[in-house]
Amino acid sequence: MDKEKWQIPDMSNIGRFDADPDLVAEAKDPKGRTSAPSIDDDAADAFLLNIGLNVRARRLDISMKQADLAALAGCSEYQIRLVEQGKANPTIRLTLAICAALGVSYADIFP
Repeated sequence: MDKEKWQIPDMSNIGRFDADPDLVAEAKDPKGRTSAPSIDDDAADAFLLNIGLNVRARRLDISMKQADLAALAGCSEYQIRLVEQGKANPTIRLTLAICAALGVSYADIFP
């Protein structure tokens, strides 16, 4: 059996769109943008605050302390406090853990 010599490809440009203009062209969305669209910071802040208020309301409905919710959700009490104040952008995984700990669905938390 003949052994072929394997050539290791040049991987220095992998993940760099600025390295090859053709890659940038391929990455454009249908509207021709190469980066994510900008978001309204006020709207995003209001959305996160609504999530936090919903978490807090559900937690208080079942007379649960922040520390207990944190323990059940697998995060810190500080993180729960930030979520409830709308100052944190929780991951989907954390949001699902919080929902499970509160015994509610994802739709009950998101406005």
